[in-house]
Amino acid sequence: MIASCKIAMVEMNRPGMTPFEILADLGIHDPEDLDIEAIAYYCGATIVYKSLFGCEARIMGVGDEAIITVNARSTLERRRFSAGHELGHWMRDRGTAAFQCSEKMFDGEWSQENPEQRANRFASDLLMPPKIFRPLAKNLPITFATVQQLAAVFKMSLSATASP
Repeated sequence: MIASCKIAMVEMNRPGMTPFEILADLGIHDPEDLDIEAIAYYCGATIVYKSLFGCEARIMGVGDEAIITVNARSTLERRRFSAGHELGHWMRDRGTAAFQCSEKMFDGEWSQENPEQRANRFASDLLMPPKIFRPLAKNLPITFATVQQLAAVFKMSLSATASP
């Protein structure tokens, strides 16, 4: 039984899958089902929480498996986004030369092809999928209170929620 589960996971763990494909495969339609640990596991990654210094998260992968380490001292919202960001690297940048997410990359390169921007977009689309987000936001006033309400629903930061 365990071997067949592993085979099924590897078959679904296709590099390049979009957040939309992953969520569709998992049948996720509600914000409360956006369990980042379970989603990462489906993608062949295990999330662990440890105190980190100098970064919010990191990823190490070999073959079809990865470990995403997230800073345990960060807020829940930051931990979720950081895990989603690293999962974005796993699904989009796997097999490329190793690199480090540096402040220079975040500040200096804003093109769509920047790996950091792609990973941020992956995390946003995974944790606030438009198919789920838009119906909940529809007809709500554009106010700080609305952003706070949606941030609580999706367990995301105010800034991430205000700019999906």
